[in-house]
Amino acid sequence: MLLPVSLATARFQREVSGHRAALAPVLAAIKKEHSGEEAHNRIMAAHKARGITPFFTLKPMLGLFILL
Repeated sequence: MLLPVSLATARFQREVSGHRAALAPVLAAIKKEHSGEEAHNRIMAAHKARGITPFFTLKPMLGLFILL
């Protein structure tokens, strides 16, 4: 009964890990070179360029909320 939810959660986690790995060097460079609002704007632009939101990392938790 829980297998489909577990599989979906694992798939979402793989997607999130891929996006994190791709964004990590970009975000590190932004944080190193900029601060404050400028850094925030560039970080948001980097996420938008990949077609995701910063809240995308919460997607694997969706399976947990389905169970509750």
